[in-house]
Amino acid sequence: MAKVVYTHLRPGEVIVPKIENELDLKNIILVANRNLKSSHFEMRGRDSNPLAGVTYPGRSAHLDYITSEIGENSLICKDHVSEVVRHCFGKEMDRHDGMFQAKISDLRDVGFWVFLAPTGLHLLHVRMVHERTMMSGDLPTPHDRQNLVKVFQRVYPLKK
Repeated sequence: MAKVVYTHLRPGEVIVPKIENELDLKNIILVANRNLKSSHFEMRGRDSNPLAGVTYPGRSAHLDYITSEIGENSLICKDHVSEVVRHCFGKEMDRHDGMFQAKISDLRDVGFWVFLAPTGLHLLHVRMVHERTMMSGDLPTPHDRQNLVKVFQRVYPLKK
């Protein structure tokens, strides 16, 4: 998937609807505590550092290639999720972790744009940046962060 993305998009570029549709880039994923809260989206130290041409502060995530690999209606198994977390996020899955997915178009609807921001071996790494940050430098408000919580859906572990 990375090869396809890089033929249409350069590091530091925003994923616009045209590219999203051409490449069938529907979703991004992130790993957080199972009970995703708006505090997860508060800016931390490295979120403000320039990254792969993205100079705006924002929160990290990853282009979702899970659903394209196993199908949107397939059951996501723990081993597969653990492997993806290890590869994409460079960490081991914790029993308190969950994997969350959001549509890129839904993120735009709540004011967040997704930039390709590869890091080292993580070629499909992205940064979510609020449009207010791009226009004025202001960081997302608590309301903005709460909107992110509403957009992301937990895909693993599934709610019982």
